[in-house]
Amino acid sequence: MELRHLRYFVAVGEEENLSRAAVKLHISQPALSKQVRDLEDEIGFSLLQRTAKSVRLTEAGRVFLDNARAVLRRADEAVKEARAVARAEPAELHVGYSPTPVAEILRKSYGHFREKCQTCTSDCTIGATKPFSTAYAMAGFRSD
Repeated sequence: MELRHLRYFVAVGEEENLSRAAVKLHISQPALSKQVRDLEDEIGFSLLQRTAKSVRLTEAGRVFLDNARAVLRRADEAVKEARAVARAEPAELHVGYSPTPVAEILRKSYGHFREKCQTCTSDCTIGATKPFSTAYAMAGFRSD
């Protein structure tokens, strides 16, 4: 089964009309019909009830349509995520702040950022006159 088969089936299922789905997909209606039949042959059951002038989803077709949409969404997400990683260039993040009750939240956020963006270089500077605490040093913060 190819993603193309799923895309074709989703278009037919949404349009409930082979001709309109073919126009939407920019392919011929006979080619679209063949691809959907090939998909049905591969999975072993009918997705569509065909008449001379229309198509309707079978009960199995309705269930399959929802799942096919989910697979296509996930495939698109996978491509976007991988593309973002492939294009990512090392980046820098510099954060300066004063020690306040917000410092603990910032420390946790900064640690999470460092875990998620390992291609980034970063530093977090405490701009205070108080002694620099060990907890901040362990988190990767520095005092200037």
